[in-house]
Amino acid sequence: MRRYIKELIKDGLTMLKSILITGSLAFFFLLSCKGQQNTANADSTTMEILVMDNYGGHDTEQFLVIKDQKSLSELFGVLNRTRKPGLPIPKIDFSKELVIVWSPGKQM
Repeated sequence: MRRYIKELIKDGLTMLKSILITGSLAFFFLLSCKGQQNTANADSTTMEILVMDNYGGHDTEQFLVIKDQKSLSELFGVLNRTRKPGLPIPKIDFSKELVIVWSPGKQM
């Protein structure tokens, strides 16, 4: 009987040790997982609306990504065709930023 109780205690301690080791590994794994970190404030990406108007200069819907000042100047040339005085062309640091344009086209 004593031998049986000693075996139960030994098996119980072995199981408890395994549970503690597995639980500790899982705990440290979850703490170190980068997917669990809050990254909402890590990136300071902001958006700014440069122009919002009913005239986009195109007959059909257009999505444009502008990565240089020349393309931005060409876009504002189209936008300013019907404006006097025209909209000023913003100065953008294209090494750090880009411009995304959505023009819905003619609305029926």
